[in-house]
Amino acid sequence: MRPGRCDIDDTPSEVLIAVWKVLLDALPAAVALLDGGGCPVVTNTELSRMVVREHHGALTGCYPSMALQSGLWTSDVAARVETGLADVLAGRADMFEEEVAVAEDSLGCGWQRVQILPVDRGAFDGAVAMHIDVTQQHRLSDSLLEQKIHLEDINRELQRFVYVASHDLQEPLRTVASFVQLLARRYRGQLDADADEIIDFAVSGAKRMSAQIQDLLSYSRLTGAPTHVTEVDLGELVREVLKGLDTLVSEADFDVVVHPLPSVLADPVRLASLLQNLIGNAIKYRHPDRRARVEIHAVNDGNELTVTVADNGIGIDPAYHDKVFEMFERLFPQDGRQGTGIGLAIAQRIVESYGGRIWVESEEGHGSTFRFSLPAGMMSAG
Repeated sequence: MRPGRCDIDDTPSEVLIAVWKVLLDALPAAVALLDGGGCPVVTNTELSRMVVREHHGALTGCYPSMALQSGLWTSDVAARVETGLADVLAGRADMFEEEVAVAEDSLGCGWQRVQILPVDRGAFDGAVAMHIDVTQQHRLSDSLLEQKIHLEDINRELQRFVYVASHDLQEPLRTVASFVQLLARRYRGQLDADADEIIDFAVSGAKRMSAQIQDLLSYSRLTGAPTHVTEVDLGELVREVLKGLDTLVSEADFDVVVHPLPSVLADPVRLASLLQNLIGNAIKYRHPDRRARVEIHAVNDGNELTVTVADNGIGIDPAYHDKVFEMFERLFPQDGRQGTGIGLAIAQRIVESYGGRIWVESEEGHGSTFRFSLPAGMMSAG
């Protein structure tokens, strides 16, 4: 039957209506039992508050039209609800559900979730309409969205500040470094030992600051920067990274074992930076009493690809496993090894940009095993 034409023949008895009324009043939602024409047969007290509200005068027609007359919703919403009701009553749909904007009442209700379900009990054929106040959820969602947009704006400004500040620091730093190096070339050995040491400290400090600025720029570029996604052979990429580490490699006596590695769909520049930081650290923090060894392999369990870079170096105390991924965090700042403390933070940012994670397994004196996971969707079909 079309909504709006009430089916008098199917009207239940007064006793049954009274029973239903008691049951419906116990529910925390606004509920109406509708007949085959979509007209309310039984309603609970909550429906009067949420739907009928303070409307004076008779409300006629089917339930969506009555809510329109009471000022609950607009004609567009009433039309959508009426169509959904007709589909449920005709058996074309198992349920109608929609969150709709409604006129605010004295309690500030502005959004309601409307659900219409069919009822078929032989003696009564119709539907049940329910209204639930979801205003707070919408307001919370809107607030969270505003906060997200605000935080994104702040993040963009911070990235821009870091980039501009780092870029602008490069020029004066180059000037300072140039003059300090000129002093070193001209006057080393001509002054006393203290002066030579001071010049060496100045040259070393300038180089470290330059490296930190470069790494800081690299870190700031990772967020929001467009990526070039292509098929990357991880085995070939590792070989290229090792070539790029020639200077570090030439200073170390080490073995590197690269097991067969798959191809992935990713930005080769970012992956190269990730592997360079992990392999570079493995070489840099080698143990002085044994020949260095680095082993690289990968395992695909169907859900994710896990790449491992393991070494037999000096290791990391478990208390610092999370700390090593923090910005400017160097566990051995005075041991003479070069580094800015940003490399592993860059590695973590790269992995997380792909929806993966990175972690370390290590004990002091017993080497370190760095692992990072990438979603299975990044695996190349080829």
